[in-house]
Amino acid sequence: MVLFVAQREDVRSVTAHCEIDPEFARLLARARPSGVLLRAVRFGFAGGGSVRYLGSVPVRPPRLRIPGALPPGSAAEEQA
Repeated sequence: MVLFVAQREDVRSVTAHCEIDPEFARLLARARPSGVLLRAVRFGFAGGGSVRYLGSVPVRPPRLRIPGALPPGSAAEEQA
């Protein structure tokens, strides 16, 4: 399982940033089809240092086409 923790109240989903870390984005694109659970949760911060759990948010696949990332269920993926 990969658990993303968003420390902002305005987060609506999470994904890998392909330009910052293309290798992580490539691996994330292959993780879910390989059976890895991807989860994300959101927290907010209030005065006095208190933290509030705001629920889960979806984990989206990376948007950009990345060399080496195969579409889920593709014939090439099954051979890899």
